[in-house]
Amino acid sequence: MNEYEIGFTFFIPLGSNKREYKESIVEKDNLLDLLDDMSEIENYDVYNDGEDWCINCIAVIKAETIVQVDGKMFNLLNNVDCTWDYHYIKGLDTTEFWQP
Repeated sequence: MNEYEIGFTFFIPLGSNKREYKESIVEKDNLLDLLDDMSEIENYDVYNDGEDWCINCIAVIKAETIVQVDGKMFNLLNNVDCTWDYHYIKGLDTTEFWQP
């Protein structure tokens, strides 16, 4: 079993009014609580880019090949109701690397 480092980001829209903005803060905080409970999440960084809460994450997943990482990520994030996207997947035990 190999280890893979995965860089990815969640995007939570800030909304267009004060009520939606307050709701986005609750959604962000709930997501951070979920991430804190996931042992695969090594660290994360949160910032407001003016349109979204962006939560950049680094996870470490064990898988046989880089192809299996995608399925394991979807299983890990199955309960998360936010848009997210990959930055990269890098083999820690191999030279495999993928970037969209």
